[in-house]
Amino acid sequence: MSKPIERVSHRVISLEAKVSQATVCRALKNDPRISEAVRKRVREIAERLGYRPDPQVSKLLTYMRSMQDKHFQSLLGFILPMEPYDNDYMRELLRGAHARASALGYVADNFPTGLDKKEVQSLNRVLRARGVEGILFMPRIAPEPAPVGLDLTHLAAVSCASFTTPFAIHRVGSGHFENMMLVTEELRRRKCRRPGLVTWQDFDRRQRWAPRMAYYSFYHDLVGVEPPPIFDWHEHVDVVEPAFLKWFREVQPDALLVVGPVLADAVRGILARGKIRKKLPVLGLGHVPKGYEGIDERPATIGSAAIDILTSHIVRNEKGWPSDVKFMSVPGVLRCR
Repeated sequence: MSKPIERVSHRVISLEAKVSQATVCRALKNDPRISEAVRKRVREIAERLGYRPDPQVSKLLTYMRSMQDKHFQSLLGFILPMEPYDNDYMRELLRGAHARASALGYVADNFPTGLDKKEVQSLNRVLRARGVEGILFMPRIAPEPAPVGLDLTHLAAVSCASFTTPFAIHRVGSGHFENMMLVTEELRRRKCRRPGLVTWQDFDRRQRWAPRMAYYSFYHDLVGVEPPPIFDWHEHVDVVEPAFLKWFREVQPDALLVVGPVLADAVRGILARGKIRKKLPVLGLGHVPKGYEGIDERPATIGSAAIDILTSHIVRNEKGWPSDVKFMSVPGVLRCR
């Protein structure tokens, strides 16, 4: 019969490192009250001895902390655009993030700001003065350059936004390509062989070009022909109605894939005014609210997941720019009538 594996305790590490057990505990949690040199030495000794945290003890300590009266609640900052940005996706994202923060015992406050250098410097001062421990970047109306000069020395950070320049923090977002696979599977189920794609430049960037990739994949892998031209709405803003009707009559789609509810409504209006009698499915890409067919990106779930990641880094005192950036992709669901 094999002997049970003996766990390396904090006491064993403390004897080897010649420090107290409390110091070992704090060093392993990366507590800034312990000097970097001591933290490094304790971690090296723990790794050499084969130390592994006991998950049962961790669960017990978490439970005990949750039962205590909290006179102080950590503050999270939600970084929003200055312009009002009120749509179904943003409302649900904020609702999910606030609800999860509250459930975990955190207070969250909104910090509307632009992202130019002066505004970011001001944001740094405000976040430090308010004692914010973690920040969550919310989506902006259109992708913007990442904030330059952001100070994460005392902050954990996660983003739900897309940026046009590199931004090396953890990110939580929708599984765009997986969502498009749900759409193409629905096209197959409805026996559609010639769908048309109606898109918008900013949407393409935000969705990492997933609709176009899935569109080409559908035609090449499932239909076996070259796809018809995509209708780029932003290229025809001044003459969109005649341009769309011309494209529609040339392509003769048996389904339309349209980005968002606003363009879906606009497309239906153009078809009605153009006296197009053919009834065809209009599936919304990105996120569509209730009452529309298409993808529900589950923004409340995305917001909740972002808070889980953000608070886990705060608990482990993992602040500053991460050495390894992680991306969590949350799959959506397909709404059909």
